[in-house]
Amino acid sequence: MKVVLVAEDDPMDRRLLELAAKVSGGLALQFVRDGAEVIAYLKGERDYANRGLFPLPEILVLDLHMPPMGGLDVIQWLTGSEEFKRLKVFLLSGSEMPAALAEIKARGVSVTPKPTEPRLLVEFAKGLAQA
Repeated sequence: MKVVLVAEDDPMDRRLLELAAKVSGGLALQFVRDGAEVIAYLKGERDYANRGLFPLPEILVLDLHMPPMGGLDVIQWLTGSEEFKRLKVFLLSGSEMPAALAEIKARGVSVTPKPTEPRLLVEFAKGLAQA
């Protein structure tokens, strides 16, 4: 089972991702609310020190907009980190920000429009299980 760290601040989107992961199978989701929590989780700091409860993920799914620290901030942090260079990163975005999205893609991150239908969300989850 692949461990996927999901940074999503919207409770409804979190619940929909949980349901899609159950349908697609093969994914163990761990959730955080923002970019600062992503970094704490990856470093094993604060509430995330217990690797039995919070294992290192194989995949990171980011939301672009999460106050106070969003997906682009996390991607910039990851770029400077040798330890997490092999982490597969996917960005879900519901907005059109061509300059930011171009920068993100240039860093090797897969950018996916935020699925608006349950069927598309299940397809996204199935893709993660095969990534």
